[in-house]
Amino acid sequence: MRHLYRNPVHHDRLMRVVKRRPGHALAASAEQAKIAIAAGGDTLIGIDPIEPGLSVAFGQQQLVDATCEESMRIVHAARKTARLAGVAAGKVDAVYFTGGSTGLASPTRALAGVFSFSEAEQVFGDPLASVATGLGIHAKTAIRLAGHACD
Repeated sequence: MRHLYRNPVHHDRLMRVVKRRPGHALAASAEQAKIAIAAGGDTLIGIDPIEPGLSVAFGQQQLVDATCEESMRIVHAARKTARLAGVAAGKVDAVYFTGGSTGLASPTRALAGVFSFSEAEQVFGDPLASVATGLGIHAKTAIRLAGHACD
């Protein structure tokens, strides 16, 4: 398929990706870029596993554009959760952000359009431990409901 590429360098890079399988390293680079932008500012993503010295600039607006659909899925899930719980959006006391994409400004702003943050407290959890903490709380509740003592 090399002949289909305007620039054969792009085909060479793709073949290196296929042969070397740097998926985990590339995913880690993408995650680090997301964290850097969430912390405030643009970043440079090193893509050395594909080609030494290769990098790409990545900024806030590019991240917003890339995560737009994910942000809308988060908003939809939050609305649905409140509806299934029988709680009107304006009556939500707190919105808990676990980390990941919810640590970015765009999903937070999108959720602010659903839940009035003048009424609902924004709570930001530890991005590395909040899911495990939630599972622990759920397990404790499930054990208690099953009639077992759990402290």
